[in-house]
Amino acid sequence: MDLRTGRFSGLPPRHEEAFIASITGQATATLAPSTAAFLTARKLCVESDAADLRVPVIPLPQIDLLDLTAPTTSASLGLSLLGAIAQARAEMALRTLSFRSLTERLRRRKRMVAAAPEEGCEQEADMQFALLEAAIRRTDLLLPPSNRCLGRSIAFLSMALSQNLAPDLVIGVRSNPFRAHAWVQSRGRVIHDDQRQAPLFTPIFML
Repeated sequence: MDLRTGRFSGLPPRHEEAFIASITGQATATLAPSTAAFLTARKLCVESDAADLRVPVIPLPQIDLLDLTAPTTSASLGLSLLGAIAQARAEMALRTLSFRSLTERLRRRKRMVAAAPEEGCEQEADMQFALLEAAIRRTDLLLPPSNRCLGRSIAFLSMALSQNLAPDLVIGVRSNPFRAHAWVQSRGRVIHDDQRQAPLFTPIFML
């Protein structure tokens, strides 16, 4: 994924095999010069003296937070209005900013928030997540969710950060046919989106 443009791209099989070998720590000394030059020119790989540049594994969530909370959770009109505003702002940011700039802003905000709720506060955090999800879903009549998963996920993350919660926004892809999808997860649970969708995609980006 190109963070500058927010676009996805694929590699020819030979180059994909070489790229996977390089990020998983396999021997790359036998790469053909043309293959190494291609990966370097595309900035998919860079020369470095670092001992370990392996890409961290992004875990897929196993359960849905909504399965653990009361199905009758409802958001106030005020919170739902904030959800609509957050989505409108997210969509505007996606149109006017590069994806890199947008994610860097969110990352800076996230660094200012605790990475996880304090011990004993998990239940309170889960209730906050459930309320935020209810607020986003309540806007469906005004802002249909179709093909808007990234904007909705960014809006959810932004609202969570405003409440000193720091979940993870994840983007995954799949092929044949190509599709991309975004969701928000925390501590192994989907907290925004449908848990049945996430396992259908391979995560390639996490914020």
